[in-house]
Amino acid sequence: MTDHQKKHDRTATNRRDLLKATGFGVAAICGVSGVAFAAPNSKDNTRVKLRGSPQNPVKGKTIKQERKVALEKLRESDDLTGDVVLKEFDDESNILSYNFIVSSDGGIEEHVYRYSSNDVLSQSVDASTQSVDDRVVSRAHDAADEWLAEGMPKNKSFSKDTSKSNSSSVTRQGAAGATSSYPDWEDWNKVSTHYDVNERPPYGVVIEDYEFRSDPDDSDAMAVQTGVDMEAGFNRRKHYDEYGDWHIKMAFVRQEWEWPAVDDEGMRDRYPRGNLSEGTESLGIDLGIDGNGTGSAGVSYTFSKSLDNIIDESSQGDNVGRWRMKLDPFSNAAESNAYYNPGSMALVDPTCLSPVNSDLAISIPLEVEFGEPFYNAWSKTHSETFSNGFFVLCD
Repeated sequence: MTDHQKKHDRTATNRRDLLKATGFGVAAICGVSGVAFAAPNSKDNTRVKLRGSPQNPVKGKTIKQERKVALEKLRESDDLTGDVVLKEFDDESNILSYNFIVSSDGGIEEHVYRYSSNDVLSQSVDASTQSVDDRVVSRAHDAADEWLAEGMPKNKSFSKDTSKSNSSSVTRQGAAGATSSYPDWEDWNKVSTHYDVNERPPYGVVIEDYEFRSDPDDSDAMAVQTGVDMEAGFNRRKHYDEYGDWHIKMAFVRQEWEWPAVDDEGMRDRYPRGNLSEGTESLGIDLGIDGNGTGSAGVSYTFSKSLDNIIDESSQGDNVGRWRMKLDPFSNAAESNAYYNPGSMALVDPTCLSPVNSDLAISIPLEVEFGEPFYNAWSKTHSETFSNGFFVLCD
């Protein structure tokens, strides 16, 4: 039996009954002391709004409980159809805000706002002003409330509107060759978006922006873009004085598609490939999968970078996508903002079981470094690591 036939056999199963049988359904929302839950409209139980504080942050266990309730209600009401990608949450200790919503253009969105500091939190900035605690909570809650009402910020490089390069035209690159015959990224089914803001004073801010899309022709093909958006503490200090003179030094992201949720060939295509030149540019990119005689699937998206150097460290030995960006100490990007969004594609077989029993479809760990420059070198460095796992649930 082919993978395509398996998927259609799986579709014939009553998946809602299966979800309930495996414990995915939760009868009622569980209250958690010190953490607020509220919904913005009449569909109270199809959105999740969790707010915390540095002293009583939102817990990963709470997120998973509330998300189960919302997802079950959405399935029952047919307000959400198709496969869903969800982020794994462990024992979190620094989450101030969390949202779970259905996106206005399809799929789901998860928004997270985290704050971890180097012994700065809870110190008073000035006796006549708000404490750092109060200011952080205010901006974390305000930002999450805005995302809840309006969705994820739309100024990302995933859209057609940003498909511009330094030259007069965009060149398609990647598996399909110089000219694209693949549909645009926005023409594929939107599965999910995961938008995580991580404040790390005095060093800087890291925004992780993960977007998953699936082939509308039902080929099991799924693609992900990993947007890594960094702001230096040096730049952030202009607005918030808990930040210091730290510049952006490096980011290293991996995309590792996981068996058995993904077929044993793992990642089928990726971009960027090889090293990229210095400067700021956006390129039209193709990702494609050869169907081995049964057809093919592919999608085009805009790859953007605003930094000094991107190095492709991927290996055919383990078929894991690896991309490192390195910045010169006194470059404009190092002392302000740097961004890139590598992507990859695989064939994914979603599980119909409870998330408790689900295998991760992809792991996307991210390591970043901030540094204090001295002449044309780095005098001090600080590293942060973010572990990210995602699993897929079928309709």
